Amino acid sequence: MAHEALIREWPTLRGWLEEDREGLILHQRLAEAADDWQKMGRDPGALYAAPAESCSGVGCSPSQGDQPAREEFLKVSQQVADQEAADAIRLRRAKQIQRIMIGVTAVLVWQ
Repeated sequence: MAHEALIREWPTLRGWLEEDREGLILHQRLAEAADDWQKMGRDPGALYAAPAESCSGVGCSPSQGDQPAREEFLKVSQQVADQEAADAIRLRRAKQIQRIMIGVTAVLVWQ
């Protein structure tokens, strides 16, 4: 009873508990996602699409004592996201070069 009165009457403590609750929820989601990833044979489709955005803050900090599988899950998710971003940049550049080459070819043909 004193515990609940303390939480109710001490706004700072209540704020800390709310922050910790959000972190614990994120941490639990990370644990579930990492476990699912392991159960699926480390299927790349089960990785976080944008790990930095999906998992930020207290609940995803490696200092929380994450198991190695969870840390690896986040690391591999980030690597895949980085690779996909690099691939998208290469594709845009290739399309730009292709458009330039088509333009140059068109100019040469019409001369």
